[in-house]
Amino acid sequence: MGYSRRSFLRRAAVATGVTAGAIVVFPSPHPDQPTDRPVEAHTGTLPEIELEEESPYALWQYSRERDGYNPTSPINVVFTLAGTDRTLDDVMHVFTDVGWVERPAEYVRFAYNAHTGSYERQHASAAQTFHGGFGRHHIRAWDFEGYVSVQAHEDTAATPEHEIVSYESTKHLIEWLFHERGWSVEPDGASFDNANPPDHEGLVTVIVP
Repeated sequence: MGYSRRSFLRRAAVATGVTAGAIVVFPSPHPDQPTDRPVEAHTGTLPEIELEEESPYALWQYSRERDGYNPTSPINVVFTLAGTDRTLDDVMHVFTDVGWVERPAEYVRFAYNAHTGSYERQHASAAQTFHGGFGRHHIRAWDFEGYVSVQAHEDTAATPEHEIVSYESTKHLIEWLFHERGWSVEPDGASFDNANPPDHEGLVTVIVP
């Protein structure tokens, strides 16, 4: 995939140390954060995706650097819209319907589109607040021919930059948002080769209309 996994994990471990310190300083998840999940997590054999080149979904979001595209955070929620009448706009409407802001202050990030063999900047994004001065839940989304890949995480307060408190907390919140609106939610319904600190173990939630 064009990068050293060992060097990436080493950098991730350093970032985890910073994030762990931030958890002590900043508030725990927002008051509207569910503490459980709307549906039991998947048990049994999971579909496994190891290579982006062989998947309709992305596995990582990337930053564009001088030496190419470097992974920053894992995809942890996917939507299968292909063959349905739902679109990425329908997905984003669920977030804006509860007051999330589209196109918040954020970095430009990219995901690999295996259909075209190219990296594309986020197609849509949303967060609970525009700046996230006191922390926020934040997502970026890519729609590759009806297969929507979402990078979801909870930010610390900006001091001056955000750090990631959790991937799981925002993933669980998304499960609730779509379950309550009648979408079919399968928590941890697939296994991606993208485990990453502080708390993503490669288990990805699968949602369909």
